[in-house]
Amino acid sequence: MKKFISILLTVALMAAMLIGCSSGSDGGNEASEDKNSESTGKKSISFNIGQEPTTLDPTLNSGNDGTLVLNHLYEGLMIERDNEFVCAAAEKYDVSDDGKVYTFHLRDNKWSDGEPVRAQDFEFSWKRALDPEVASTYSWIFESGGIESFKAVDDKTFEVTLNSNNPVFLSILANTTFFPLREDKVDYLNGAWALDPEKVVTNGAFKMTEYKAGDRLVMEKNENYHDAENVKLDEIVAFMIVDQTTALTAYESGDIDAIKDVPPAEKQRLLNEDPNFMVSPSNGANFYAFNTKKAPFDDVNVRKALSYAIDRQAIVTDVLKGGEEPAHSLVPSVIYDSDGKQFNEVSGDYGIPEDGSKIEEAKKLLADAGYPDGEGFPESTILYNTSETNKAVAEAIQQQWKENLNIDVKLENMESAVFHQTRVAHEFEVCRGGWGGDYNDPLTHLELYTGDNAMNYASWSDPEYDKLINEAKVSTGKERFDKFYAAEKILMESYAYMPISYNVYTCLINQDKIKDFELLSTEVYRFINADIVE
Repeated sequence: MKKFISILLTVALMAAMLIGCSSGSDGGNEASEDKNSESTGKKSISFNIGQEPTTLDPTLNSGNDGTLVLNHLYEGLMIERDNEFVCAAAEKYDVSDDGKVYTFHLRDNKWSDGEPVRAQDFEFSWKRALDPEVASTYSWIFESGGIESFKAVDDKTFEVTLNSNNPVFLSILANTTFFPLREDKVDYLNGAWALDPEKVVTNGAFKMTEYKAGDRLVMEKNENYHDAENVKLDEIVAFMIVDQTTALTAYESGDIDAIKDVPPAEKQRLLNEDPNFMVSPSNGANFYAFNTKKAPFDDVNVRKALSYAIDRQAIVTDVLKGGEEPAHSLVPSVIYDSDGKQFNEVSGDYGIPEDGSKIEEAKKLLADAGYPDGEGFPESTILYNTSETNKAVAEAIQQQWKENLNIDVKLENMESAVFHQTRVAHEFEVCRGGWGGDYNDPLTHLELYTGDNAMNYASWSDPEYDKLINEAKVSTGKERFDKFYAAEKILMESYAYMPISYNVYTCLINQDKIKDFELLSTEVYRFINADIVE
């Protein structure tokens, strides 16, 4: 059973077009209390979200840390269930003959304070996400799904019009950006309201009853949830433990029931000893971004030299140690084209080496850029968000650039919320990045690098690239993928982004205590229908 779950997740990644977020890291304090059924009389479980969430405002969320929590508190029109998309807040939907108009019929449901969930709550939330003043970094996902307009027809009917018969539309609706919100409860321009249990009302399986910054949040069963009879848990505690080693110690001592990230040095031991340790390929990639607006990273030869000087195989083998693959593109290996071929095999490697085979070429490129043997290369800093894994990878890159190109770079880490703001504001020279796909299609990765996308950290832009991505959004079949291939070639040959590894999904869940949990292909777990093993 335990091994089968890991295999099943791999199948889900191949078959489903599901929701996702930018990859995050770990954070928080040590779990000091074990809230379980024995100590409280409740059916209670706990998991670690790592870092304190950047936000718990669904409109503003773009990270796995927030998604881990929000998937328990709110419910969108659709939900991932057993590797398929099924109705959630919607009881059913109708589609027009041309595939462009979806009419969702809401089921009878109430907010946690007893007020009815209405179509107007979806309309308000979606409009808020698109309001430039709100500055949602995920607002572009409306364009991904081809959403042209939407409206509440009445309290129970929500109509969405698309600009084409879009193949990814239904798959984005479980993303937190599309969760409903109550206008009378939301601070329109400030997401801080979402951390206050006195203000937050939810339409999902749980409601938030406690929030301690940097420590934990507590969720209790929402008795007003439409499927409350199938929610077996009374309580979920989400801890915020920053240090991966501390989190693993808490798990192994029984203080926490589930953790997502483990220290790289412990992965092989866990694979050998713990059947609850699950590893599977994921729809995600790790990379570094060069700020193309700052010298010397505005020179493509410098960017290319730095990328060629990296031994990716050494990083995945000696640093990550969890079955990751060296990356030569930003589209992971789990994505296939319309002919059933692995996308990043057809596209090729763009000359990006997996090993150290292009160090001499890297030296020549750096010399051509005016920095022979690294001489005169300006002082630069690699920025990363705090975690043992991120630190180890950044140190490996720092060492390889020193050994192979004779350049010195500094390392700087930041707490996740500050890091995200700094990265989006392009206030860096080189920074860590990562992305877990929202659905199983190249668009979920390649549209990030269009000129106006908030996730385009490198400040890189190319009109032809934007044109190809926009055309692919309204195309189908081979034509769609031909445009993706052409666009990716432009992107990768700019060397604005330096791919490092294709992700694997790892987690530890105490299956001696918990049953019927769900692993989603967006690299998060969910416990809304979980139960305690008797």
